[in-house]
Amino acid sequence: MSYKVKDLIKDTNSKFNFKVFTEDKGLDKVILEPLVHRLSLAVVGHYKLFPEKRIQVCGVTEYSYLEELLPEERYKRISDIFEKFGDSIPAIIFTAGLEPFPEIIELAKEKSVVILGTDYETVLFVNDLSIILEEKLTKSSSLQGVMVNVYGVGIVISGDSGIGKSEAAIELLKRGHMFVADDIVKTYVSSSGVLMGTSEGIIKDFIEVRGLGIVDVAAIFGVGIKMDRSRIDLLINLKLFSNFGEYDRLGSERKFLEILGVKIPQITIPVGPGRNVSTLIEIAALNFKLQEKGYFPVEELDKRVLRAIDEKKHEK
Repeated sequence: MSYKVKDLIKDTNSKFNFKVFTEDKGLDKVILEPLVHRLSLAVVGHYKLFPEKRIQVCGVTEYSYLEELLPEERYKRISDIFEKFGDSIPAIIFTAGLEPFPEIIELAKEKSVVILGTDYETVLFVNDLSIILEEKLTKSSSLQGVMVNVYGVGIVISGDSGIGKSEAAIELLKRGHMFVADDIVKTYVSSSGVLMGTSEGIIKDFIEVRGLGIVDVAAIFGVGIKMDRSRIDLLINLKLFSNFGEYDRLGSERKFLEILGVKIPQITIPVGPGRNVSTLIEIAALNFKLQEKGYFPVEELDKRVLRAIDEKKHEK
């Protein structure tokens, strides 16, 4: 499904509080690229490698340069941009509360380019909008489970219905860790090749706990407990001890699940009486961070055993 400028306005207006200066002109233009570009060199007439299919941003730097030009020169610079790229540019957005020049609005209407305004600071806007577009425009899939961020490690907790995923997540939130999504985790791959997870639409902020019903995590723990998105580093599957069978006691077997072409480590934690699942998830997160640095406890134990055997031989 194509993502249009009007979809962007609808999805992000509560965040950016957009003002539309071109009425209904160009609202059906399709956004093709997730990255956002600043007009920068284009306003001085340099068009080499200009990314014409991206949303363009006019910040204080570009605006102040155009403002100092004589009206006829400013019109020429702007009309050149629209003449060369007006059919491709989906929208031009003025940040920091800047009011578009009348000639820009006039030319934009002729080429059906949407002109928007926001009070958002330019650098923050470019970063935030790029992240949002990346999520909207890249291929996505869904995982069933609860996603949290523990010690900076993005974890999706899965398992059979009623096994205690939500309860474990609530305990982790009580300990100061971050909440990302409950029930359905939307996944997509960022432009840097990282698998990301976010919540699905209107159910973000909420988690279902059996016996309590729907819980608003932001209202209970504060808005600082939420993350709009997080990279997915680890998949943890909860499974009843009685259904487990044989399991890896040493943790030497590394298993992976491929999602959208990205391999993610996957571990299974047996659940039973007396096992504190939230604590085990915290340890799994810390263990993952050690493994990322190249430290594997089973290998270290192996080395110690071999050293002990070697020392015994020398004693003889």
